[in-house]
Amino acid sequence: MDPETLRTPVYTPEGSAIVRHNGDRFNNRPLYCNQTSAIVVAGDRPLIRFGNGSVLNGSFMAALVRGNKAKWLHDWSDITSKYRPDRMEWTLKDGGFASTVVTLDAVPPLNFWSLCPFGRADYDYKRDGFCLPKVPPATVQLGNNCRAILLNRRLRPDAALESVTLETLSQEVIIGLMGASLMNPR
Repeated sequence: MDPETLRTPVYTPEGSAIVRHNGDRFNNRPLYCNQTSAIVVAGDRPLIRFGNGSVLNGSFMAALVRGNKAKWLHDWSDITSKYRPDRMEWTLKDGGFASTVVTLDAVPPLNFWSLCPFGRADYDYKRDGFCLPKVPPATVQLGNNCRAILLNRRLRPDAALESVTLETLSQEVIIGLMGASLMNPR
């Protein structure tokens, strides 16, 4: 190997991010999950894997399909990756899709609002603010150790509701329920 290759850094700092343009590595950037042994791994290319302990639970790959053209995002020709303490970000371009720019962020589980405190400690914006939403979601307390998140979404008056899909994901055991109430205010 050429010694000059070893002296030339392939990653550069940009604010709080480690940045690489058109890197070739997969799964070299861990995103640790809070209060659990689970991990999300990402890399220079946008292919994401989720594991728990020593088990690989799954992978996420995405492609863009437009007309009769399709291409996996990790195969695009112009990829900038940014690894931050709480997320992985990619900006992607490819000549086969003209001026299309795709941005993709990977955030590990539990960087969302938890339904109960862990270890008798709840979220603290001074301590945990870097990985929390700017405004906490509306919640309702359900007993001493559980809460529900309330989402209020309004349709445009001219939009017809065709379907509603609810999906819940759990690492091991379903520990909660998801429900929806639909209301026509007329």
